[in-house]
Amino acid sequence: MDPNEYIISIVLTIITFLVFVALCIMSGFLSTANTTLKVDNNNQGEVDAKKYLDAMVSIGWIFAGLLILGAFAMCVLIYYGSISPLTAQSLIIVEYTLISIMILGFFVIGILAVIAAVYIQKGPNFSENQQNYNTCAWIGGLSVGLILVGIIFIVCVAVYNKTDKEKDIKNTNSPVDIKTSQVKIPI
Repeated sequence: MDPNEYIISIVLTIITFLVFVALCIMSGFLSTANTTLKVDNNNQGEVDAKKYLDAMVSIGWIFAGLLILGAFAMCVLIYYGSISPLTAQSLIIVEYTLISIMILGFFVIGILAVIAAVYIQKGPNFSENQQNYNTCAWIGGLSVGLILVGIIFIVCVAVYNKTDKEKDIKNTNSPVDIKTSQVKIPI
């Protein structure tokens, strides 16, 4: 495997572990907001906010579980990456899958957080639920930021892969054999 691919894989694995920790922290805050939210059962907005918080907590833990499994899979594939091209190819598939999980997870959580914040703000107990509103608002903002980071990383990896393939094509079409440094004579 190309040394640069190793570096990208290791960086992504570290990012995955960090995002896993971030999701656990976010899920913890959302769980606290969910249990402390004062709900007036006669107010549909607050009832809906509670439902969205329930959903966010569940989604957060599900995606955190997927990411930690993916991170361990990355570690195994990085370790065995030099053994066979198949392992290296699997690593690339896992990389893109992990990035997709991150983006999808934060996209869903971000939308739900914003919706929950709006419902809490419209509720009759907003003054008492101010902290819960703040939690949903900053998690929504953080989700947007992490989505942008994920998209930037995908673009960087895609650009690297494209330039790497172009180099391989140029080397293949070169009249000089890279391994032996001898000029190829067409027959």
